[in-house]
Amino acid sequence: EGRFEEVKEKLRPTGALKRVFWVCAFCVNQHASICGSFGAEPKDQAARQKWERGTLNSVTQKPYPLCPCTQPKIYNDTPQACELNKFDDVMAFLSRSQDGFTQVVAMDLSFDLLSRAWCIAEIAEAEKSFIPQRVVMHSEQSMIRGYHSLKHFDIQQCEASRNEDKQYILGKISDITAFNEHVQAMVFGDHGLLSRWMDGRRRLQTVGRVVARVMSTSDTRLPNASCT
Repeated sequence: EGRFEEVKEKLRPTGALKRVFWVCAFCVNQHASICGSFGAEPKDQAARQKWERGTLNSVTQKPYPLCPCTQPKIYNDTPQACELNKFDDVMAFLSRSQDGFTQVVAMDLSFDLLSRAWCIAEIAEAEKSFIPQRVVMHSEQSMIRGYHSLKHFDIQQCEASRNEDKQYILGKISDITAFNEHVQAMVFGDHGLLSRWMDGRRRLQTVGRVVARVMSTSDTRLPNASCT
């Protein structure tokens, strides 16, 4: 429907299919925030190894270049001037002022989106503000793998480029356990994001396969929400 294959064929000869673009839907000025560093190096060894992998181009294994600009950086400790802490206000404003405003959740192949604190916060804010949501997913197989990620979901384990941003997000959540359960239901529940990805009959067929897969592990407990 979106002429995706046509676009791929046009990009293939240029070598652009391997090029990664990151788009900020809220037009936050990255030069005033995170363009000049990869964030603080974690002290935990496992976290540090993951952080180090994130600084490298996955194809060339060379470090991503950092921006050399001299734009002053403004973070959460200057809340009025900071652009990073206003996404919820912007979303609420757009939902009130723009007819048809919708959030599209483009789920990556390995569901890494669920590990990013800002992404989870934006999904939750859309649901809170009654903003219509749609999810775009790679395949049924990626959804099955995603279930395993979500059943262990914990907002406290999510990541952000700056630890201060993560603490800012956590500070707005009064009940972590309730929030985690809410996110699970928000994705897998009766009217959750995945229910909007497919029609009723296809959803029943897919859910049957998902349940069969995940129930094969002894520690599986389905979220407290039906999928019919």
